[in-house]
Amino acid sequence: LYIPMDTRPDRPTVAAQRRDPDSLWHTVQALIALRMAHPALQSEGRIEFLYCEKNAYPLLYRRTADGETVLIALNPSSRPAQCPYKGALGTPIYRLGALPTLADGRLCVSAASAAFFLLPGGSL
Repeated sequence: LYIPMDTRPDRPTVAAQRRDPDSLWHTVQALIALRMAHPALQSEGRIEFLYCEKNAYPLLYRRTADGETVLIALNPSSRPAQCPYKGALGTPIYRLGALPTLADGRLCVSAASAAFFLLPGGSL
């Protein structure tokens, strides 16, 4: 190994992560399953950025493949963020933090959050 191993008795282990349903291991497994279940999230999915401004959040984009469209809203910042959005949100299929809301043609995304929505139809 390139760095010394953590020798503390309470160090994170895969076994402990697998026993904890709220662990990072389970989160990564859920995201892998979500990606495999939705063609729009896989490598062949087309991407359209709806809001992507330098030094601004949220990041808002759509992924489309095989008649499926997924809307993705990401806000890694420590403050809530908004952007213009005139569409529907669809059915939530993943969230970290609070779900975004729509108000007066603006998408409001809470701090440190992510949300994926399955949209009706598949075209961009």
